[in-house]
Amino acid sequence: MAEWAPIEVADALELLSPDFKNDEVRSHAVMVLQAKDDEELLYYLLQLVQALRFEAVDLSRLARFLIGRATSNPAFATFLHWYLFTEWEDPSFGARASCVHAALVDALTGAPRGEAVWEAIRRQTDMVSQLAYIVKDIKMSRLKAARATDRLREMLSADGPCEELTAARVPLPLNPSLLLEGLVPSECACFKSAQLPVKLAYRVAPSPIDWEAPAPLAPQRPPAGSGLHGSSSSSGALGDLSGSAAFPGAAAAAGAVAPGATLGAAAPAGAPAAAALHRLPPQCRTALTVGGGGALRCVMIYKKGDDLRQDQFVLQMLSLMDRLLKRENLDLRLTPYRQGRTTTARGLGLTLAVLPTGSDDGLVEFVPSVPLSALLAEHRSIHRFLLASGQGDPQGPFGVRADALETFVRSCAGYCVMTYILGVGDRHLDNLMLAPDGRLFHIDFGYILGSDPKPFPPPMKLCKEMIEAMGGADSGLYVRFRMLACEAYNILRKSADLILSLFHLMAGASIEAIRSNPENAMLKLQEKLRLDFDDGQAVEWMQQLINESATAMMPQIMETTHRWAQYWR
Repeated sequence: MAEWAPIEVADALELLSPDFKNDEVRSHAVMVLQAKDDEELLYYLLQLVQALRFEAVDLSRLARFLIGRATSNPAFATFLHWYLFTEWEDPSFGARASCVHAALVDALTGAPRGEAVWEAIRRQTDMVSQLAYIVKDIKMSRLKAARATDRLREMLSADGPCEELTAARVPLPLNPSLLLEGLVPSECACFKSAQLPVKLAYRVAPSPIDWEAPAPLAPQRPPAGSGLHGSSSSSGALGDLSGSAAFPGAAAAAGAVAPGATLGAAAPAGAPAAAALHRLPPQCRTALTVGGGGALRCVMIYKKGDDLRQDQFVLQMLSLMDRLLKRENLDLRLTPYRQGRTTTARGLGLTLAVLPTGSDDGLVEFVPSVPLSALLAEHRSIHRFLLASGQGDPQGPFGVRADALETFVRSCAGYCVMTYILGVGDRHLDNLMLAPDGRLFHIDFGYILGSDPKPFPPPMKLCKEMIEAMGGADSGLYVRFRMLACEAYNILRKSADLILSLFHLMAGASIEAIRSNPENAMLKLQEKLRLDFDDGQAVEWMQQLINESATAMMPQIMETTHRWAQYWR
């Protein structure tokens, strides 16, 4: 191996797959990864934890490498903790995950500033335990959504059993650079769904956590006029979120909120809070929301009763693909519901759209948005929704701001290509979401790699309303959509080795579509990437797929059936 030519990250990841058992070969792969910075490694951390399954011993070189990185990076330590913690119940991997986790705790408590990082993780674990207790109590009470919200607020009140959550100072698990300063009970709510997802609104510290400070979790004095501790009246910074808020099952599975008539579009930001938001580093802005009351809040959803690990994996792959496209200067504006990262002077900040905190619970990023089904029912067209969301421009195409339509076209192209490659199934208008600025995105990834409960699904979800929003099949915007999709497809095909290696490392993970037959999963992915084509042939192939999806009749029939089923439910 000393004479081997240098290998790429994709090859190093493949050497950590179950196909390679030799310790020297696997150690060589770790040596290659040691040259990569934390920013890049965090994109692969989920798979690197799964690769521990295939090591010969518990505290292997790979395990020691991950623990070493965690001791110098609080975000790395936080995510490594949760990725290991969620595997404790796995019969074949739980014991090893627990052993590596114990070594992580020992390393943190013995490292400079490591005690503070472990204390932060412990607070996160306590917070999640209390949230699980709250949801269990509400479910056992068998309350309707409106009464469930009242019960939630009672439990968080000054006389309630979970009152300490209103003052707890905890780093946000989805983004450890952001410090939460307690829940605002009047802005929390339960959604109308079988699993009773809970919407949580937190006060936030005026600046990101400084892990080099003597007491990084201690209270901070907010800058004058920062707007970071705004009103917490019952109307709240996020509008009226009563128990009657819509939360369709499809949205609940992935956690993106379908505001509908209750939430509507995001309210205009109050000037003080908006200014405070822009003073924060970019890695802290992702998780924040400015509401009509002018207050700045961190809003997320806690779900108990669903395994979110497949959603997490799909969103990780979407995030990685977005990064690969941006490296080639192709920004498809896929930011509303994603994994993102920003490097700062004090380390790396990372945000996750979905973070499982166990085998049946987790935290989900809150994204103000509306499912296309509700949007079309109320506004009849995407253009009218954008106009109602403040995107009007008399000089723009169809009276809509040109930038909003460009955002819509780009995000449509990105998600069409990415969901096609990943074989995301069960696509309907309830799990296609649209943000007020024109960004389209998908939620609910219960079916992947070609699995679909509906017969004869199209290659990608491209409904007539989406094409009409671009001006029709003969418009310049639709031509641009097709060009962007083809360009994105060829860029991602160039990184096929990396994508395939990351899938291969998930062979033993709790994702049934891969775990049941890893070889078949890899073959399906290779088939979607069409590695036998050159770029010109790939463009023709993608154009053919777009045509097939745009003219497919079965999705229209199934969409009508789905709407009637939802109506009678």
